[in-house]
Amino acid sequence: MCAGCHHGLVQRPQSPRHFRITTQPKEENAKVSLFSVIRTACVAAALLAGVSAAHAQDFPDRAITSIVAFGAGGSTDVAARSLVRFANEYIGQEIAVENRTGGAGAVGMLALANARPDGYTIGTVNFELLTFRPLERAPVGPDDVRFIMKVQSSPATLTVQADAPWNTLEEFIEDARKRPNELRIAASPPGAVWNVAAGLITSETNTEINVVPFDGGAQSAIALLGGQVDATTISVQEVIDHVTTGKLKVLATATEERHPALPDVPTFKEAGYDIVFGSWAAMAAPKDIPEERFQVLSAALKDMFDDERFQTFAAENGITLDYVAGDELAGQMEADAEKVAAILAAQGLTN
Repeated sequence: MCAGCHHGLVQRPQSPRHFRITTQPKEENAKVSLFSVIRTACVAAALLAGVSAAHAQDFPDRAITSIVAFGAGGSTDVAARSLVRFANEYIGQEIAVENRTGGAGAVGMLALANARPDGYTIGTVNFELLTFRPLERAPVGPDDVRFIMKVQSSPATLTVQADAPWNTLEEFIEDARKRPNELRIAASPPGAVWNVAAGLITSETNTEINVVPFDGGAQSAIALLGGQVDATTISVQEVIDHVTTGKLKVLATATEERHPALPDVPTFKEAGYDIVFGSWAAMAAPKDIPEERFQVLSAALKDMFDDERFQTFAAENGITLDYVAGDELAGQMEADAEKVAAILAAQGLTN
């Protein structure tokens, strides 16, 4: 009996009951280890989030440069400067506009795309960004920047000197048909927006007019004021001051309805020509900008856009404001790029 009892006691540790008891601390240790890993990961994530938030709060700690790819005084430049003139109130730093001209905007927009993506370089991009790759003019397009927001739309016009012999669009077209290739229109270089506008006008009106390229709307306006050309297709913004001072007059605008800054000027559509066309301007940054800095810039620039002083300035200067958020605009640009490529091909400007 005693031997049997002794034998039974020896075998007891192998029973299922004692097996479960001996393995329980291992399970608890595994759980503790798992909880430790999770806790460590959470702490690390919190620390990283804190660092990221601190960087966002520290940004910007110096002035920001805004590149404008066209000359001072043009519609793009005027809108860009007026938008950021109160930047210090909203972002705590100045935003300095820097004009980098050349190549119908290619020089400046390529510089923006290639800038260090740290949030300290932003810029204005416009219609020409859609043309550089199809025209093989520069290795930059809408996919090479991060759109912050669309600021404005810029409808084309047909503008002449105030003392020109034409007082209506019909009179200008009639004269152009009588004198093919004698009249001259100042526009941007081939493939750029106001050159495309001139091509649309001559095509839709069945006229032959010489298109003289200038690098920027301001230069086109100067050429018209100086009598070097007979007309220009540049935007309402670029001619409104000269119209107000009685030096120029607009014969038609390429808008669906009459422009609020020129309520007495008819549209091309009123005269029977289906011409609704123009440029746009948007704020953008290098595409790899850190997300937190992008959000800081987006919020501040939207506040600047909504500022009553900017809204009033735009209304008084013929700037057609047209806000679209950056991500939405990127989707629009993808579709527009295909349309623009088709227009350029129809004009024989692409291979």
